[in-house]
Amino acid sequence: MKKFTLFIAALFLGGIMYAQNNVSGVVVDGELGTSLPGASIVVKGTNNGVSSDFNGQFSIDAMPGSTLVITYIGYDTAEVTVGDSAELGVIELAPGADVLSGVTVFGTIDLAKDRETPVAASTLTANEIVERVGNLELPQLLNSTPGIYSTMQGAFGDATVRLRGFRQENIAVLINGMPVNDMEWGGVYWSNWAGLSDVTSAMQVQRGLGSAKLPIPSVGGTINVVTKSTELTQGGKVAATVGNDGYLKTVLTYNTGVSDSGHAFSASFSRTAGDGYVDGTPFEGYAYFLGYGYRKPDGKHNLQFIVTGAPQVHGQRTTSYYNMATLADYQKYGIKYNYNYGLRNGEGFNMRNNYYHKPIASLNWEHKINSKTSLSATAYASVGRGGGSG
Repeated sequence: MKKFTLFIAALFLGGIMYAQNNVSGVVVDGELGTSLPGASIVVKGTNNGVSSDFNGQFSIDAMPGSTLVITYIGYDTAEVTVGDSAELGVIELAPGADVLSGVTVFGTIDLAKDRETPVAASTLTANEIVERVGNLELPQLLNSTPGIYSTMQGAFGDATVRLRGFRQENIAVLINGMPVNDMEWGGVYWSNWAGLSDVTSAMQVQRGLGSAKLPIPSVGGTINVVTKSTELTQGGKVAATVGNDGYLKTVLTYNTGVSDSGHAFSASFSRTAGDGYVDGTPFEGYAYFLGYGYRKPDGKHNLQFIVTGAPQVHGQRTTSYYNMATLADYQKYGIKYNYNYGLRNGEGFNMRNNYYHKPIASLNWEHKINSKTSLSATAYASVGRGGGSG
């Protein structure tokens, strides 16, 4: 009798094991189509679970009719019902509204796709930018990425950046895919984009010429700043940042978030002022950003319109051949000494000052034709006025 009972139990367990399917699939980013390694796949209501491999692929035992719960940090949870087929195909996860740092690459405006495009790239998310920005200028946020070296110069907005040793004249800098390098000498006046760090969805550095599909020939690489109203969650902030040498930055931002109809608005205004670290380099700058976005519910169309600018004025310390202090001057007056600064009629006076205002307006349209094909177009216009004295 005991042997008979064991025999029946073995048949019953075998039937259960036979009823289970070994199903497989691939987990990818719903917007970019890139694989998501390390995604968690669990049979709902059980402890049976696996993780996706380096290519986003997974295989798990699950009975027909059961539900698989797929999760990945920074993405919305997806549930898939197991059918008779052993192949679940591609499972797309949508980026969540509250994305943790270092996980999701926002925006599809010419951002390199990890492991799919032959470009060495690093991406900073919006959360990482907020954590690092402080009183840093935009290019200095990238100092922690491989191949980037950025430093402050003599005054506000005069930062410079090198990528793999190449000067910024050999680096393509883009905002939503638009080139912002100076038309004459190829460099970038970072003071023109002082307010972008408050509304940036992502910053990506593509190192080397590679095969980047960008409008400017760049030997050193590419820096692309992406701003998307439809990627910003609803809410606003009022913030003040205080630093040394009288530094004070006040910021006011508000984002509506994406409405049920797919519309989104963003606005940001800021003022930055201070005395400057170097003698005679006071600065005052304002920044404004107005953005509108529209994303169709099916996710196939995305429209972005922005207007941004940053009027500013600041004193400078130049190091030109004909206007350079000697070592003896610095030993006598200290490292903050400014050859261009002195007294006139009893008041401080700097003969080297810079002023500039170059607003830019752009319209970006993206159309996702299918999972492998997309179409995008950009129209932009910019006018500016600026100069210097001395």
